Amino acid sequence: MCVEAFSLCGFGDFQVKGMDYAAGRAEILCPDAFEAWAFLQQEEASQGAVCRYAWGVLCSFMDVLKRAVFECKEICCEAKGDGQCDFIVFPAT
Repeated sequence: MCVEAFSLCGFGDFQVKGMDYAAGRAEILCPDAFEAWAFLQQEEASQGAVCRYAWGVLCSFMDVLKRAVFECKEICCEAKGDGQCDFIVFPAT
């Protein structure tokens, strides 16, 4: 529900691809993240992932739900030329 609410606020069409709630791992995809879109308006590709606001929001959802600290990595990003943004959320070490 958290990811759906984030999408409904206009940040992109974020979708949970997979979730292991017990382990605290989630994979979330977005074909139109607002940060990647904004970067691409500059008409150049990024060397790395740019969706840092989304990283923080996705980590915060899991932090609150699991009452622990989580990390997020964007393994694919439209701003780098990937087809969509792909985030992995996992427990912090």
